[in-house]
Amino acid sequence: MIRTARFIRKAIPASKHNIADMKITGSIISLLLSITSYSQIPNSDFENWSVIDGMEEPVNWQTNNEINSISVSKTTDRYGGDFALQVINNGPSFEGPMPGYATVVYTSMNVPAEISAYVKCDSISGTGKGIISVVGYSAGKDNEIGKWETSVEIPHFTLIKVPLNPARHYDSIAIRLEAYAGMDIVGWPTGHASIKADRLSDGSAAEINEIYCNSYLEVFPNPCHDELLISCAEGTISECTIFNACGIVLYKKNVAVSDIRLDLEDYQRGLYFIRTVDNKGIITNTRVIKR
Repeated sequence: MIRTARFIRKAIPASKHNIADMKITGSIISLLLSITSYSQIPNSDFENWSVIDGMEEPVNWQTNNEINSISVSKTTDRYGGDFALQVINNGPSFEGPMPGYATVVYTSMNVPAEISAYVKCDSISGTGKGIISVVGYSAGKDNEIGKWETSVEIPHFTLIKVPLNPARHYDSIAIRLEAYAGMDIVGWPTGHASIKADRLSDGSAAEINEIYCNSYLEVFPNPCHDELLISCAEGTISECTIFNACGIVLYKKNVAVSDIRLDLEDYQRGLYFIRTVDNKGIITNTRVIKR
């Protein structure tokens, strides 16, 4: 069970020198993360797979695979690395094969302007289509913010770009790769589709008030155990949000303080994202490891 994070008002057990050192270190780490993490999409190159209920699945992705109806699989026909993702319209149903799909939900530390991928559709017939769709989640609402589809074969891996509209920060983003075909009156597909994808990436659009290396704000210790301190040396923090690795909002609160101490005792071990907004509207995103 995840307990709601709460503020604990008490003295900060650290000297000014230690805090200054941690701020410098944290700023360097934040800068490196922003430089090296162009793609925030989990398992975006489809190199990591695991066996779940007797089926091999891409790590961090959800599929509609069933034991007798495999629509998502790994393939060595790839753009780079060892594997790519392949989706065919062989999803489970009572009547006949349904569209197959693979979906990932994640939190982007950037402001994505587009989703790109190397795509190959070497088998499409009838009403078959290869589809990439993108949904943005914000304030409890979801909207389709990008879509690409093809009804013709793409015989070689080709870079496909899906512009996102509007390009802004979302609480989380869902990407769905789908092999689709229409159905006849008795429920059987009227076509076939196979889509292979590799090297997904989310481009970013600069926002004037969004930065990832704020020398005035520090989140520590990182990794943390039961408590996490957020300290703003200039101004105040007006909003604090905690996301899990899947982009789900676990905690969000509007405040007006310079120091926040979050109680994470009942949070599971793993990766979390802390998003803060200060009184000037500056957004800072920080990755935190809970041990």
